[in-house]
Amino acid sequence: MLRTTIEVASLIHLTGAPNAFRLANRRLQEDCDQRRGGSGTFNFLIGEGIPHETIVAEWRSTITHENAIEMTGLIQNMAGKKVLLTSDFYMYRALRVFRKLGIEVTPMAVPDVLHSVGHWNGRFSAFEIMVVESAKIADYDLRGWI
Repeated sequence: MLRTTIEVASLIHLTGAPNAFRLANRRLQEDCDQRRGGSGTFNFLIGEGIPHETIVAEWRSTITHENAIEMTGLIQNMAGKKVLLTSDFYMYRALRVFRKLGIEVTPMAVPDVLHSVGHWNGRFSAFEIMVVESAKIADYDLRGWI
């Protein structure tokens, strides 16, 4: 999943948009560091040709709501279109959290779960992901975060 998302980010850069990348979520950074021997998402994107000065990272958050709060300060005065690039299963909740905080973003989902269900051995894990995400949506709704 992670590799797919950052590869899509590099492809977006090649098309000429957006003018800056905001990377977020501590777990994303830790996961990427483990998979890439410590090089991290930041270095992957630089290696894909994305200029260093266009990348702003936020690693303090551990949940989506915290991430949206942290990102507000980083992107609210940013000119141009803001794109929320995340997994297909996660987009519903993430988009609503950002919009609830007044951050207008355009959704761009990466087909992680959709890709998984195309193979018989990925269907159970896709189902499990969707059950967990459904519980998180209910939790966020009860808290008034979406």
